[in-house]
Amino acid sequence: MKPISSESRILAPFLAALIVFSGAAALYMQNAAGLLDAVAAQSHLTRVRSQAEATVTALAEAETAHRDFLLTGMPYYRQRHESGLADADRHLRALGQLMADDAEDGRHLHSIRALKDARQRRLAAALDDRARLDAAAAAAPLLTGSDSAGLDGLRAQFNALQMALDSREARLQESLAASRIALWQRLAVLMTLMGLMLAAAIWVLFRTLRARSVLAERLQYESTHDNLTGLPNRRFFTQWMERSLAQARREQRKLALLCLDLDGFRRINDERGQEIGDRLLRVAARRFRDTLRESDVLARVGADEFAILTPATATPENVVVLAQRLIDSLAEPLLPQFGKNCVVGVSIGISLYPADGATSDQLMHAAALALQAARQNGTNHYRLATDATEAATTE
Repeated sequence: MKPISSESRILAPFLAALIVFSGAAALYMQNAAGLLDAVAAQSHLTRVRSQAEATVTALAEAETAHRDFLLTGMPYYRQRHESGLADADRHLRALGQLMADDAEDGRHLHSIRALKDARQRRLAAALDDRARLDAAAAAAPLLTGSDSAGLDGLRAQFNALQMALDSREARLQESLAASRIALWQRLAVLMTLMGLMLAAAIWVLFRTLRARSVLAERLQYESTHDNLTGLPNRRFFTQWMERSLAQARREQRKLALLCLDLDGFRRINDERGQEIGDRLLRVAARRFRDTLRESDVLARVGADEFAILTPATATPENVVVLAQRLIDSLAEPLLPQFGKNCVVGVSIGISLYPADGATSDQLMHAAALALQAARQNGTNHYRLATDATEAATTE
């Protein structure tokens, strides 16, 4: 099976979050559309109620003006009567437009118009100026509103319409409340899902970046350190020595380079195997490291070869003392369980900056020559590069 790439693992939660967001957003918009429709219906009912109340008010003002005209005969009241009727007709037309799509509302409106027209005809008959007093007497039943075509009948019809509107508005309020609850619930689900998806995406991204960072650090470490002993390798040691030499030149300080070679290691490695040889190298590296100061740099530069760079702040005798301590560190068997069969020693070649060289190559060459001279004397010996050069010259 083909493994999933890290880019796919990163993009998958974001893609899933996008899909979930799209679906939840569609449901949210659908619910929002229903809520908007309910709000629009409520606004429509509000306009119907307003027009109905305005119609009742206009008719009441027209009838009041009609009565005042019958009692006083003043033209002003007749004008107010006609103006009220005109306002009532205008509001009724507006009601007809608002209620055109509802059959029940249309029946209420038809009854209101019929009562209004009958009432208007009877009131108009009472406006004969030639027999005003008789008309006033004839209009007495109209003034009391006791006839079935009076204002009370109109108000009864308007009350019936109002009750229908109230019932419809109650249903709309319930629908609005349910829509709001559903809207907030879906919004909460949407935000929760988005939060979970984004958290998962961020977690995957963090894990991937963290894994890459750890891998980069491990690769960087492995490129500059020895996997067996954990010591710096030749590459790192060479770079460190170049920087240390540049700093020593600026500050006019001294440095000492020690090249170490384990005596007897290859024999043990061949006889007992690589696993025992690796254990010997790890123990030897640990003992060398315990002998050095924090300012000294120890590196593994070969199979059984080590190198040490140390500041030489005094005479070469101090470096000789360090070399002797390194030799003494291997006096005890590295692997006591094997007894004297796994005893190794160390030969050390020493070069000094600036006496034995000004560059890293010169110092390494001088230390290598000193190491060869030390090994010629047997195991557990050290030689200074100066001494080795003088001996070679003498020979």
